Amino acid sequence: MNLVPVPQSTNVHAAGYNAATSTLYAQFKNGGTYEYHGVPQSLFQELTDGMPNPWTRTGGRIRQYRYRKIA
Repeated sequence: MNLVPVPQSTNVHAAGYNAATSTLYAQFKNGGTYEYHGVPQSLFQELTDGMPNPWTRTGGRIRQYRYRKIA
């Protein structure tokens, strides 16, 4: 899984997506890495679309999915 940088975010350092399992990976600037299960790919694309404040726009919706801390 390759994570792509999310430089426009103040919270998320990098994010990745596994389309086969609909799993979104988010590495936060505070050091934690989480996987979110069942997330639509469109939500990952919105997180990484280059617009300002991506976690502010998407975080509430992403956190509605089952997740766990992996690092």
